[in-house]
Amino acid sequence: MMFRRIASAAAAACLLLSSPVMAQMQIPSDAEIQVLLDEAVSSGRTKGVALGILRPDGSRRVLTAGTAGDKIGPVAPEHVFEIGSITKTFTGVLLAEAIRRGEVAPEDPVAKHLPAGTRVPTRGGKEITLLDLATHRSGLPRMPGEWTAPDPQNPYASYQPEDILQFLATHELAHDIGTQRYSNYGAGLLGLALVRAAGAKDYKTLVRKRILQPLKLRDTSFERPERGMSVGHAKNGEPVPHWDVDGLAGAGGLNSTVGDLLTYLDAHIGPARSDLERSMRAAQLPQRDIGKGVWKIGMLWQMRERNGRWIVSHGGGTGGYGAFVAFDPQSGAAVAALGNTDDFDGDFVLEILAPRLSQEGE
Repeated sequence: MMFRRIASAAAAACLLLSSPVMAQMQIPSDAEIQVLLDEAVSSGRTKGVALGILRPDGSRRVLTAGTAGDKIGPVAPEHVFEIGSITKTFTGVLLAEAIRRGEVAPEDPVAKHLPAGTRVPTRGGKEITLLDLATHRSGLPRMPGEWTAPDPQNPYASYQPEDILQFLATHELAHDIGTQRYSNYGAGLLGLALVRAAGAKDYKTLVRKRILQPLKLRDTSFERPERGMSVGHAKNGEPVPHWDVDGLAGAGGLNSTVGDLLTYLDAHIGPARSDLERSMRAAQLPQRDIGKGVWKIGMLWQMRERNGRWIVSHGGGTGGYGAFVAFDPQSGAAVAALGNTDDFDGDFVLEILAPRLSQEGE
């Protein structure tokens, strides 16, 4: 699964930056990392890439390689990429913030926060809760099965909030509530429920008001900028259309820069300095075990144990982009990588770090 490859790379990056033997190891130089970024481009893994690193001391560095588009030029730190499912982590933070504000409780049935009369499927006498949605244990499918995208190159453009509710009206759960199944649909439904609980206009407005504006993430939005948007590419290197996401905005739809993502990750680390940052700490607390004791999930943040540390991470991908973010809450190290090619997975980070991790017995 692409997410697990991404998370492994992210975990490795954070482990290197936070390693107790870091002082005895040579941290990769910009020149060393640049070689591997260039190789990721020359090998066809991606047309362009931006990699950002936040060190435990708070210092940052951003390196880039390749092109943002034939008519744009080389990738620069300020270029914007689609981040796909990394948007889910924003939905997780919104859930934690809604809990802090008293708007919802994690064990609330989702039906409580949907329009009156909305049918929500049950199974085995259980109702789907908000926390079930946030931990991918709702029993709902990855995508609504009866829905077919009119435009495969922009598959979510026509899917609206009312379509989410219409699907619920007839769907019967094929899996027990509590079964671990990744669900884009479930994350979108959670976003819709949080909008109603907050009395907000829509999901995009709620994200802007509660996360983007307080953190001053000026280059992160659901709208594409007039300038600075990198071009997405298929695996064969051909340009592809951008994705527009409305109804399922809570599952994926944000665009961002590597710098904004580092700021977002930084707000998850260290002592909380605001109510929002306290909600961010709550969103990353493990809620469920999802894999042999070494994989856990919080409120849509996923985490893996590596060398005694829990690395918090998430990946994202759209038709022309791939991304991952990760951080080590214990040390304050964080990594963000953005690529503008379908299925870009950031494996090059492992190539940067694997030799050094082997010195730790990894």
